[in-house]
Amino acid sequence: MLKIGFIGGGKMAQALAKGFLAAGLTKGENIIASCHPSDVQSATMFKSLGATSTHENAPVVDRSEVVILAVKPNIIPVALADVQKAKVRANKLFLSIAMGVPLKHIEQALPNEARVVRVMPNTPALVRSAASVFVRGTRATSNDVTVTRALLESVGSCEEVAENLMDPITALSGSGPAYVYVMIEALADGGVKMGLPRDMAYRLAAQTVLGAGKMVRETGTHPGILKDDVSSPAGSTTAGLHFLEINGFRAAVIGAIECAAQRCGECISHFPWPNQQYCDIHLTTSRNNILEGWLDGVGSPRHYHRLAQPEPVRNRPVVLGGACACSDAVGNTVNGGDTVGNNGVPKEYTDLVTLHLPILLRLSMSCPFVNVREKCHHILEIVKGRGLPIPYPTTHGPSAYIDPDELPPLGTDNEKTHTLFIDAFLQNNRLDHVSQVMGYHPSYLDHFLKTQNFIMRGDGPLPYDYRHFIAIMAAGRHQCSYLITLQKQEFLLQGGDHTWLKGLSCIPKKLRNLYDINKILAHRPWLINKSHIEKLTKGNDSWSLAEVVHAIVILAHFHSLGSFVFSCGVNQEVDQSGGHVYHPQCCGGGSPDVFNGITLTAAGATASWDAVDGAAMSAPKDIPRVNDTRQVTNLSPTNNTSSSSSPTEPEVGITTLMQRMKTLSERTEQCTPIELTKRFEHVESQSAELGAVPDQPPEMSADIGQFVEDPTFLYQDFARRGEAEIPTFRVQDYSWDDHGYSLVNRLYNDVGNLLDEKFKTAYNLTYYTMGGRTDVDTSRFRRAIWNYIQCMFGIRHDDYDYGEVNQLLERSLKTFIKSACCYPERVTKKDYDRVLREFKHSEKVHVNLMVLEARMQAELLYALRAVMRYMT
Repeated sequence: MLKIGFIGGGKMAQALAKGFLAAGLTKGENIIASCHPSDVQSATMFKSLGATSTHENAPVVDRSEVVILAVKPNIIPVALADVQKAKVRANKLFLSIAMGVPLKHIEQALPNEARVVRVMPNTPALVRSAASVFVRGTRATSNDVTVTRALLESVGSCEEVAENLMDPITALSGSGPAYVYVMIEALADGGVKMGLPRDMAYRLAAQTVLGAGKMVRETGTHPGILKDDVSSPAGSTTAGLHFLEINGFRAAVIGAIECAAQRCGECISHFPWPNQQYCDIHLTTSRNNILEGWLDGVGSPRHYHRLAQPEPVRNRPVVLGGACACSDAVGNTVNGGDTVGNNGVPKEYTDLVTLHLPILLRLSMSCPFVNVREKCHHILEIVKGRGLPIPYPTTHGPSAYIDPDELPPLGTDNEKTHTLFIDAFLQNNRLDHVSQVMGYHPSYLDHFLKTQNFIMRGDGPLPYDYRHFIAIMAAGRHQCSYLITLQKQEFLLQGGDHTWLKGLSCIPKKLRNLYDINKILAHRPWLINKSHIEKLTKGNDSWSLAEVVHAIVILAHFHSLGSFVFSCGVNQEVDQSGGHVYHPQCCGGGSPDVFNGITLTAAGATASWDAVDGAAMSAPKDIPRVNDTRQVTNLSPTNNTSSSSSPTEPEVGITTLMQRMKTLSERTEQCTPIELTKRFEHVESQSAELGAVPDQPPEMSADIGQFVEDPTFLYQDFARRGEAEIPTFRVQDYSWDDHGYSLVNRLYNDVGNLLDEKFKTAYNLTYYTMGGRTDVDTSRFRRAIWNYIQCMFGIRHDDYDYGEVNQLLERSLKTFIKSACCYPERVTKKDYDRVLREFKHSEKVHVNLMVLEARMQAELLYALRAVMRYMT
């Protein structure tokens, strides 16, 4: 019996394990799988097979004869680095099922005695109907090929191919099931449109596809001939085929395979390989490129200096092992014109420098790998030593509201937090400020990263460029320049059409049709109904229901994430416009390590921060700066929703709050349904009195305004909706647990599980502390916050006594929560500081996480109910 190990315990690993057991190739006790500590479900599944589950990769290699690399492509470098570091014998057969990762990368990262076979199965392995292929590596033996073939044939069919065919095969058989699922869904939707019950339509559509595939496979007849056998002259099939042809069905499928194959080829370049050797080689190359190209090569200041003033070339010290002695400074600082100094350096050169240096600044401050931070900092020192301007951060830390010394550090001793910081860096090519602030709560951050990565980069019906543009539209409703800027970058990285970024007037009609739902969900989700869904799914630019649900999830995610960004004061990323400046006074003199109180070290920015007075004026004119709408808004007292609460308003202390929670827990009285309704309506009406929506929306910059339509459409208190036909949303009639979860999972597979775990984690998160007190049951306080948030959106939990909201949440806290939920762009540091004054920052961040999740769930409940009503 083979001893088989899985590095990664996801669905494909589980499907393969079940197939191997069913085929009698191994026994449960001979299987071991390494699962992420948070992936309890996968670990439990492997244990149910009689297998061993672990959180470490080294034991998997040590105890196995065949090791299956079953993690995402971006995790492969980390997994292989673990194998290298673990002093275990690696003379094993490694099967890699990671998409797009060539054999040579895996073989180079493993010890010489390892034998590698690259495999591409597909998800029908779950039902033992996979279509798999494999490529043998340079050290793989004929016996390895026999073992590989036996393993793959236990879950379907397999063929050996050349590696240059792997990308098109991945596009065809790896991604193909998704295209077929869309076809099945479309067939069923057509049947429903013509009167079939939906469950029957799905059964017939699935069996039709299954039977057609079996006909092609077993008869060996060309599919064109089989098609003709079904088509009668002037018949219904012929009419339907004609409609498919004139609408480009065949070309669309061929194009899908082409795009997917191209994407496979691009994937490997998107994933850094963060082992020590790779980082050293990559950073040394980058450093040498800067020295030889930017500073000394053709087109550099030194090159133009030579042309203007011929002189003997001075000897330059050689850069070795990270040490450098800078040569004499050449050229002058960027002064805002088209050239540098008097040397005639063209604007193209300064554009090149300003493109890359801010990225190096970010990596020197916030990369989770310490050697990367050190070397990027060293590069900036070299550049500055050559007399060129370097960027300096305009903000101090990830949050304007929280001192960076109080946030989880990059080198945190908490292994789970540090691992998640690395995960975030690998997923997003940056450790963004949002993730650093969420680092207070690693159990939540884990679910957040998984969910965001899945909806933006995972399997799903929407194209990647659509996903990121939908995120831009969502962030625009709250003028969140932070999210808009990040998503613009992602949009372009995914091959998005840059003309779309000129504004909503330049995007496809299909996307423009989504804007009404975007606007309604962001501000008054109770207005959404089945007619909005029907409008999207009809006409020439129609959406499938799966696409609609995917779009709704993205919209709700980024609306709510905007609330978190503003309520936690998340700063602009340092490599984005507004996150850095070029300060001429600091160039050519003084310490390169200090700027306006920020100490730039390999560990990041430390020490105190003084405001950068006039720093924006020091930036070169060719470096664009985005108006910070939030800062402008915050300066206006007329836009402050918290004006009704005095900054010095007395706040009930934690001791009193704990006593109230204890009293409520001991209360035995039962309220009648009528009394519960009255208490809900009382809280609802009180919320409406906390702050009126202004007649005019805050002024927004052109960079944001081009992604916003109808900016005057803002939040309106549900209690003042004045429309009798919109009743209170009662959770007993439509709930997330009983209805929304199953519907979203049905139309957008797996996302329901991810959302459910994220909601539950935010709601149930507790360390049994409150402002330094320990052993505190915070469940009533958390429930009051969650239910109050959803109350503002007209959602009532029938079993909850809303009288507790007024007992546990002070007016100032309710005002802050309302601002964060309904008009987050108007939240200020003063608002943040005046509430929960005895609480720790980590506890305030938890409140803001509940704002994020309770709001998102509220939007999804309304939208999914509309989808359900449309379907039925």
